[in-house]
Amino acid sequence: MVGEKKIFKIRDYMWDYPDNIKKYSPLSYIILSILILLLLVILFFKYNFIKLQPFSNDTYIEGVVSNSTYYNPYSNNSNSTFVKDINALIFSHLVYIRSNGTIQGVVAKSWSIEDNSTKYVFTLRKNFKFQNGVNIDANDVYYSFNFSKKFFPTTILSNISAQVISKYKIEFLVKNLDVNFFQDINFNIVPQGSNYINNTSNIIGSGEYRLSYLTSNEAQLKRFNSYYLGEPHFKYFVIKIFKNYNDVLNAIKEDKIDGGYFPSYININISQYPNLIMYQKPLGNYYTAIFFNLNKVTNLNFRNALSYAISRTYLISSILKDTATQMYTSIPQSSWEYSTSSSINHYRFNPKKSANLLKGNQYSIQVYYLNSISSQVVNDIKKSWSNIGVSSDFIPENNSQLQYIISKGNYDAVLTSIKSNINSSNISLWYSKSTSNISKLSNSQIDQLLLVGISTINQKDRKETYALFQKDIQNIDPAIFLYSNNFLYIANSNIKGINFSNISYPHQRFYFVYNWYIG
Repeated sequence: MVGEKKIFKIRDYMWDYPDNIKKYSPLSYIILSILILLLLVILFFKYNFIKLQPFSNDTYIEGVVSNSTYYNPYSNNSNSTFVKDINALIFSHLVYIRSNGTIQGVVAKSWSIEDNSTKYVFTLRKNFKFQNGVNIDANDVYYSFNFSKKFFPTTILSNISAQVISKYKIEFLVKNLDVNFFQDINFNIVPQGSNYINNTSNIIGSGEYRLSYLTSNEAQLKRFNSYYLGEPHFKYFVIKIFKNYNDVLNAIKEDKIDGGYFPSYININISQYPNLIMYQKPLGNYYTAIFFNLNKVTNLNFRNALSYAISRTYLISSILKDTATQMYTSIPQSSWEYSTSSSINHYRFNPKKSANLLKGNQYSIQVYYLNSISSQVVNDIKKSWSNIGVSSDFIPENNSQLQYIISKGNYDAVLTSIKSNINSSNISLWYSKSTSNISKLSNSQIDQLLLVGISTINQKDRKETYALFQKDIQNIDPAIFLYSNNFLYIANSNIKGINFSNISYPHQRFYFVYNWYIG
């Protein structure tokens, strides 16, 4: 009864408001304003935040898969997608390498190549600002280069030195010819004197966004309004961590996030979701192939027969749901280095030819494969070989165990996915003395072509050299090249301005993120 009386008193007090307060008292208006404000806050939380839009339409939320949110900007060479993604949003580089091999200036306005490609002189843009408002100059670039070279030494950087010519001009000297020079100088540009190795609380870059905070499951970045190409449309960019790609896909379908990147081995179906759109781009640097150990599988007719037995068309259309691109030679079709010469063998699906090559002989083969490759792909290859009378045993392994098996050399074949650099001929896979030579190929002519290729700056000459390389590789048939992996990105259809036409790596999807907007 006592509780009820108190409630009635409150009710009567509110009912008589504001007459129970001195007439025209400012307090009455203050109390009313506070009540209205509280009501608006409650409504905002109920009808905006619960719709899983953490900030507003000014926020883009992307889902990624990562083991942790550990971030250090100098771990750019690691396999961490999370680190590379954040770096792509925060930092700018001297140049941007397009997927067709051409170079586009970023911080660098122009450059010249001198002294037989051993000197590169860069002229910087004068209005390119750091996120603290200070213009980038040659001293910042010089410091950033030498910082990376000192604390993260590599054989690549040891081949290069730098010196400041003027406030907005810097030159790099190369001891030995380096056809991948523009990729090798892809260091993060930071203000002179900065050291973010152990302190990531106040990182200053010059990219579209600046890191606001990190939690156990997301990173929030805030736009840099003075970005040199213009203010990004989204005020905030959030990278949200998920345990697996199915969770990312479900979050996009349920409108919890705006978009996400997916590897091509994920089985994706968004046909029932007209509010979503899938972007695809063949990546010439990522492909899947079966590498024969030429020390074990020595019969060329047997290798040819296994190559002709596989239908890449079926693999891609029926199993991979058109999320990959057919691959027939050692260089993917999407690479500018690929040759269309008719003199290069293409082992297209021809089971009759396979049978003729085997001549009724019984064969068997054991294949170790990377366990992230779809089991449906593996089963189809196994079935294709069975159809021509070849028995096979496929053994799944994680990446570290697979690398150990390759190092020991005790295998018939390996089915794995390859990630190469901008130079998609990937010399480490085929050079005789390379420890990454999975097929154990040893051929002096191919070695020579590879060496000529990596020492030729002119793109036309390089392409002609790699055409000869592809021809020789196909004649030996050390591997069955299956498909190059497509870059896949799913986003809500109301997100406009997305363009992935010139990317070579997944993290490059952010290179033009300032153009993204809600439309």
